[in-house]
Amino acid sequence: MIITYDPEADAAYIYLVDIKAKGVKRTRAVPEYEIMLDFDADKRLVGIEVLSARSLLPKSVLDQARPEFPGLSDLAASSLPIDLQRYGQVLTDIEHSVAQLERAPTRNRWGAMRHQYRVAVVVYDMMSVTQQAEVKPRLEALRCRIDALNYQND
Repeated sequence: MIITYDPEADAAYIYLVDIKAKGVKRTRAVPEYEIMLDFDADKRLVGIEVLSARSLLPKSVLDQARPEFPGLSDLAASSLPIDLQRYGQVLTDIEHSVAQLERAPTRNRWGAMRHQYRVAVVVYDMMSVTQQAEVKPRLEALRCRIDALNYQND
């Protein structure tokens, strides 16, 4: 089990299994507690997102949580050239956040995803032209999905 936490969005995610292996097929909201339950195709619980985490989770849990997107901060601080494999993983993580928003939009989740996307764009701007060409289609596809969510939520 892995716990991640984004202090800017005050959102924690509890990974019960490796989500990338099976993927999330359905999200169920528990609005009275600001919790989202993620299930795989076999209807097994694979992850729990906790919004307003500071008020719902014990401090000891948040203290041991990893940063939400640890690879993104490392990439932003790294020297050139940017590690494209790590950047690809960051984009996969952001795509996962966008997919969760498409299933169940929430204000905290929205703020976290926007922050992650902005940092990904900053890292993209640091890349060489050759590197940018490799990742541009994925980044543009993410932007289109985010724009569609903006339009739906206006």
